[in-house]
Amino acid sequence: MAAGAVAGLFRPVSEATGGEPAGMPPMAVAGVQQATPGAAVVADAACRVVGGPLSRLAGADDTAVVTAALQNPGAAPATVDAIELGWVGSEVLVDVEVGGVHVPIKSGGSPLLIPLGAGGPIVIDGGQRAELRLVFYQPRPDPEWRPGPVIVVLREGCEVALRWPEASGCPVAATGPTLPVEQPARVWFELSNPGPAPVDLAMLELTWPAANGALVGLQVDAGAVHALDPPFQRSPAALDVARVAGPVVVPASGSLVLAFDFEQPAAAADYALRATTKAGCVVTASSWLAFPSCGTEVQSFDSHGSMALVRVGNRSGISQTLSTLDVFWVPALNGALASVAIDGHVVWDQGSDVSPTTIADLSRTTILRPGQVAEVRLEFKAPAPLPALDGTADDDPAPVASDGIAGDFTFVAGFQGGCTATYSTLRGGAFGCRPWAVEQLTQVKGAPANEVSAAITNTGGGAALRSLTLTWPHRNGALTGAFLGATPLLTQPRLPSAEPLVLTFDPASAAVLPRSASQRLRLTFAQPAAAGGYAAVLGFDDLSGAPCSELRVTSPAIEPECGKVGFGAALAFKGRHVELEIHNDSPDPLRISDLRLDWPEQNGMTLVRLTSISLADAFSDWLIWTAPDAAPLRPPVTLRPDPSLRPAVVEAGAHVVLRLTFDPQPRDTPEFRESFKLTAGFAEGCRAAYPLDGARIASRTIDFVGVVRDLPRRAGGDTLFGCCWQVLDRQNRTRLVEVDAYTRLLPASVKPKRGDIVEISALELLDRKTFYAKQITVRTRLPEETIVGLVGAMQPAEPSPSAPLRSLTVAGEAVVVTDQTVIDDARRVTPGARVMVRGTRDVNQQLVASEVAVLDPVTNAAVSIRGAVRDVVDDAAPGLQAVWTVDHYAVEIPVGAVIEGLPPSGRPGLGWEARVDGEQVGADVIRAASVKLVPAPRLIEAEGVLVALPSGGGVRGDWTVRPLDGPVDGSADRVFTVESSAVVDTRAAPVALGMRVHVVARDKGEETPTAVSVRLDWP
Repeated sequence: MAAGAVAGLFRPVSEATGGEPAGMPPMAVAGVQQATPGAAVVADAACRVVGGPLSRLAGADDTAVVTAALQNPGAAPATVDAIELGWVGSEVLVDVEVGGVHVPIKSGGSPLLIPLGAGGPIVIDGGQRAELRLVFYQPRPDPEWRPGPVIVVLREGCEVALRWPEASGCPVAATGPTLPVEQPARVWFELSNPGPAPVDLAMLELTWPAANGALVGLQVDAGAVHALDPPFQRSPAALDVARVAGPVVVPASGSLVLAFDFEQPAAAADYALRATTKAGCVVTASSWLAFPSCGTEVQSFDSHGSMALVRVGNRSGISQTLSTLDVFWVPALNGALASVAIDGHVVWDQGSDVSPTTIADLSRTTILRPGQVAEVRLEFKAPAPLPALDGTADDDPAPVASDGIAGDFTFVAGFQGGCTATYSTLRGGAFGCRPWAVEQLTQVKGAPANEVSAAITNTGGGAALRSLTLTWPHRNGALTGAFLGATPLLTQPRLPSAEPLVLTFDPASAAVLPRSASQRLRLTFAQPAAAGGYAAVLGFDDLSGAPCSELRVTSPAIEPECGKVGFGAALAFKGRHVELEIHNDSPDPLRISDLRLDWPEQNGMTLVRLTSISLADAFSDWLIWTAPDAAPLRPPVTLRPDPSLRPAVVEAGAHVVLRLTFDPQPRDTPEFRESFKLTAGFAEGCRAAYPLDGARIASRTIDFVGVVRDLPRRAGGDTLFGCCWQVLDRQNRTRLVEVDAYTRLLPASVKPKRGDIVEISALELLDRKTFYAKQITVRTRLPEETIVGLVGAMQPAEPSPSAPLRSLTVAGEAVVVTDQTVIDDARRVTPGARVMVRGTRDVNQQLVASEVAVLDPVTNAAVSIRGAVRDVVDDAAPGLQAVWTVDHYAVEIPVGAVIEGLPPSGRPGLGWEARVDGEQVGADVIRAASVKLVPAPRLIEAEGVLVALPSGGGVRGDWTVRPLDGPVDGSADRVFTVESSAVVDTRAAPVALGMRVHVVARDKGEETPTAVSVRLDWP
């Protein structure tokens, strides 16, 4: 390797060694030297690292050598912290070299994260280069094989994705910079167009060294010099070509020169130009290996079930065109990648079960304007069936992780011109440990009859088991063993109890679930294991000792033979007790979950009150409920057995006595016998009533949706058992929800946390404030999002204390406002105000605001608005062809600006929709860069039944509505496009097939109508 290739690259010794041994001089080899021990590496706040394309060198038949150059265009050094890469095939990475420094490889399989700097930081000095060299062993030589993108991660916060060269989709190429000797304050770039059609330029972005001073002028070929007023004082600068120099066209089979003039003589290097055409094409030319300040970034990542959502943003001053996506994932856990959609539109649906997968040729689908964000949705299929213990395949496919994508996941978005945006779970402290249950706790093929188990997979960093909380059916007898993998968790047998068994473990000897590993949680019992009725909560710490996860694992719901469960034919009066037989002739034990009782309150001249309830069999009797605070209850009552007492379990084949104790003694009268009614509910889903021919008393069950505000607290951290979950419902009421091992949780393996949305079906208890949950469906909390833009329509238009703000449009997106939304200075929230909105997406993907803050107007900020044309003034001022009033904004349209959809008259009709992209130059003034007109639409209304939703999930996309009396063959069905700006009203009913819908939409002629509002109701 040439010495010049690694100039400025330093490799200090580790601080742990204290430097070189005494008497030895510092090592200096071809530009790689040992730095002074303890010397600090100063991080550059504007850390920038770029890389050249990947290339493959000729090598031995069984070897593939891949190289790329790295460069640090910043002023401060950058520290190479790690390298991440993946590939398809049986190749094995055997050697890594960065700037001549060899890195030991412990495991060479894909995907791979290689930490660097074990012997001291590897640093690329400002302005210097270093070579990256990767050597792979190829058991089957393939000269065409190549790995996926290589991501170089730097300690200062930078990262660069190195990609293979790709054919440019642009008809234009850029070269430069050139510094003309006769004009010392000028720099040239040349754009060439070998194609048969001229190309219109839209935007230019220039980076230059600070020594040049301000950018003061632009000249196109030999034309006039266009002075920039005011000058751009600092780099980089984004120039609207039409606004600065009028229309600029690169001629067919020709070229043109762009000359930039500076305040001071131009420095010899450190320039970069990025040019975009009106068709969205991007080309670059640079003094460095690539353009240094891309402004493309992954703003957020989230996953739900089989879907990953990645929001990619553009914070640069010019438009960026997305060209490729590279995705790394674990197919064994998530299945095949089925489709990719961008902003609700499917752009790829070919399917792939090979990781990594490259999705190319996206340049025609997504152009991100300055400040714009695109949502990339990746949908995965269910993975292949899991093998059973005896080697056969299970009938059902393996479940996808309930909390989203499982295993390591990496996403690389490539843009025309070489820019990238990356996200990876392979690195970063926030990744933590992420255990989840592959299966439910149940019997498996090939296992002993007294054993149940579930596979636990850790898709994050190493996890140490801190605690284990268990509940199991009494019929199983004592718990005789518990294991995670081969590690025993139980020191002695434990008898079943009404309270869950809580085990805690010493961190020094705790069972460890390694990164990306799976182990089985196995439980063994003294008796054959029941089919269901198990629950476990596993508390994990990361390897630093900090709590990182609490995982709940449940068992399949038991399907009992409810027809074999019931009450005896007659009541028995014994003093203060009234007794009734319960028989369970089914093959499974059943637990009483709730009782609904009614009896004649008047018993002669006295009032009869219920004081306690117990069960009795041939061997014992046990209390299951006592009146709270020793206060007897008046009829009718709904209650559930006390969880602190022995469980109210009726064993399989058993006949037990239900004993009700009253005060005072009830009288055995025909009136009492005729009026007495009892309904019993069982946790397994059965119900029984007395009298057999009487009216059943329905227990009061409440269904509601809310947000988890708090979870029960016990030693060792939060748990899911006990009382109570605090859930805030849609009416802003806090409900206390009691959960036990018989509560059915969906999905079966969940990790509820504060902020999750939950759907709860619960029994209302006596105090009417506490609820016993029969079923809880947990939806993973959505990430918080932030948007900044101008306020459009508001509902109501003039909010007041009696009619508060309920919705507003910001940057073209509908935002829902609730009673919990914090509004900073509500008087300033008016149409045209610039606001920042923070919030989360609800279950219908609508943005629900948690905060709305009014921002001061910012000039020269990129904005996009959409609204109705209210007024048109032609030739309003020099340099302007018109000033339009669009909603509440004055839109200045410069001479030369392109207006799509303008009629032959040259004036839009009032009421037409205008979509304006430009920059804000005043509080309510926008200077347009482009305008697209849509004639005033005709509003149409439709009512019917929802029969189809967008194929990719969510609410954005096409909805199919069938008229109420429409034919079932679908010949009269209507399709409506629901965009983010539509108001979807789900107050009466959720978005689900079969619901009744009322749609108000814009009729676009031959195009699919676009919904303005959608209201759902139950059929």
